[in-house]
Amino acid sequence: MSTNVDKKSYICDICEKSFALICNLKIHLFTHKDEKLRVCERSDQKKHVRIQTGEKPFVCNLCNKSFTLNSNLKRHFLTHTGEKRYACVMCSKSFTSKCNLNRHMRIHRNEKPYVCQICNLSYVQKCNLDRHMNVHNSQKRHECDTCSKTFATKDYLRNHYRIHSGEKPHVCDVCCKSFIHRSDLSRHMNIHSGEKTYTCEICSKSFLTKSSLLCHTRIHAGDKPHVCDKCNKAFLSKTDLNLHIRRHTGEKPYKCIICSKCFSSKVYLNLHMRTHSGEKPYVCDMCGKAFGWKCSLNAHLRLHSNEK
Repeated sequence: MSTNVDKKSYICDICEKSFALICNLKIHLFTHKDEKLRVCERSDQKKHVRIQTGEKPFVCNLCNKSFTLNSNLKRHFLTHTGEKRYACVMCSKSFTSKCNLNRHMRIHRNEKPYVCQICNLSYVQKCNLDRHMNVHNSQKRHECDTCSKTFATKDYLRNHYRIHSGEKPHVCDVCCKSFIHRSDLSRHMNIHSGEKTYTCEICSKSFLTKSSLLCHTRIHAGDKPHVCDKCNKAFLSKTDLNLHIRRHTGEKPYKCIICSKCFSSKVYLNLHMRTHSGEKPYVCDMCGKAFGWKCSLNAHLRLHSNEK
């Protein structure tokens, strides 16, 4: 697999030293902070000088975020208008910028140019590699002060804490359902579009997400790679293993905001909420009686079968 990791494509315009990562170049530039900025020889001197000095004269009048270039401001403004001009020809998903479309295309091409030099895991985006690198840095551990669970990055801890706080900042503009993570909202949007882009090569069953497809293929292979270290029970997915482990630990991180009852999974909490809301989504086709749980409907249907 080809990679750009070893190329030193970021060059300091003051001393011409080169770096493989732009973050390293930015750190290096601080060593020149007391030196005179040398005369820029590029054709667009103003733009280049702004990059060196950090000047950001272009300000968004909606959120006050500032930018070095006017083109960056225009691109940013699309996040407020919701306009998505750039559409993927393979799955019709659309994006606000061409660079976001190009990043998305890597998913279809299975292109992962950002490779971890420690464990060789590869990623579509550099930000994902940067987050992954924190996993190898054992000194940077971020602990939840509610349940003492630790995370490799502050972002992971912040996302995890929403489980305890109940915060769901990502809202579907179709049905107003809210989610803890942006990725959960993206997956949910496929429900409205009906788009199932991931297809099993063995049975042709289609799925909304790649992770669902990978989990499904393990059924064909009989593969259960996630093993409980307490009882050796094996599971198809890490999510199933984590739910199982809570049986051993007694952890119940999902709390009902009405009666304060706690549950080991979000699914159980959602089922419980029906006792407060009175929601009964499972309806008998024979007599029209409705139930809050599918198991109750199944038990009811057996009564009809005994009538025959």
